[in-house]
Amino acid sequence: MTRILFSTDFHISKTVFRKLLVFGIQYKANVLIESGDVTGKAMVPASCQGNGRYVGFISDREEVVNFPGEIEIEKKIISDLGFYPTILKKTKQNQKSWNPIRNR
Repeated sequence: MTRILFSTDFHISKTVFRKLLVFGIQYKANVLIESGDVTGKAMVPASCQGNGRYVGFISDREEVVNFPGEIEIEKKIISDLGFYPTILKKTKQNQKSWNPIRNR
């Protein structure tokens, strides 16, 4: 008998994908099917302020990273939520225009 495990709406979440693989093993599935909504929900920009400091917004909440190593942790959290982390270089243009709250 063939066992099929079906899932949908990953939104690029690595956590959800890992769970699908684990469930496939637990339920001894012969086939894993992922259907629809595989791409991320949106891009989440973080602006590089210099000296290892980054500022960004997740769910209308400002997030500040003050150490270079922390940005990789934040990028993983953003990816696990199903979003695309994007680092913007410090320029005069994006300092004025990238803030999603200010641009409403």
